[in-house]
Formats: sequence, structure tokens, C-alpha cells
Amino acid sequence: MVQLSGKYKLVENKNFYEFLIGVGESEERAKEGNAVKGTLEVKIDGNKISMTNDTPAHVSNLVAGEERDEKFGEYVVKSKATIDGNVLTVTSKTPEGQPAGSRTLTFSDSGLEIVISSAKDGKTYSATRIYKRV
Repeated sequence: MVQLSGKYKLVENKNFYEFLIGVGESEERAKEGNAVKGTLEVKIDGNKISMTNDTPAHVSNLVAGEERDEKFGEYVVKSKATIDGNVLTVTSKTPEGQPAGSRTLTFSDSGLEIVISSAKDGKTYSATRIYKRV
């Protein structure tokens, strides 16, 4: 079985700049976000899930199967996590209950792949972020 908990270093973004532009970030912020090569620490203890980014600093504390508030800058969404083998899926809704996006984290012995998707103005945007286990 693949170990999910661990530290992961971002090594590659696929379509992340375009994703950020598509969901409404400014060109400057999208360039900055695409250039970041931070570290993500994932801790799973039973059904408790903690994901901590160092750059930009962000912590998500979720409980598998429960909807929880999750803050991204000035945005707050309702997120629900599920774990199925080596895949952690987080689906998020706006406070009004509308879909806000999803993250699918697929763990392997060597690292982690995160597929992010979100919709804006009827169009779906997605990106992939590749991490190496450190």
C-alpha cells in the first residue's frame, strides 16, 4: 500500500497558468502562482486530513466524509474529502451550495499528482501539479 502521509516538493505544473487565468486571477498573480515550487505536507491520521503548503502558506484541515469550511485567501468554500486507496478527492462548494471545484490527489511511492478543476462562466478549467516525495 502506498504511504499517503509525507512531504512533497512541487516539480512541474501543467496548464496551471491557464487555469489561474481561467478562474479569474490577474496575469501577474497567475505568473507568480505558476512560478512557485513549494512543498506540500500531507498528514493523514485515521479520518483526519491535514495539508500544509509552505508557499504560499496555506493549511487545510479536513475530515474524510464530513463537509468542512476551507479558506483560500478571501474565499471560503465547503469542502468534503474522500479517500479510496491511494486517491484523496476533495470536492468543494460555494457557501450557497454551488460547485466550486475539485482536487484529486493520486499518491505513488515516488510522489503525488494533483489534478485541480473548477468552472467559471459555464467553462471548466483544469490543471495538473506534479510533486516528488522528499
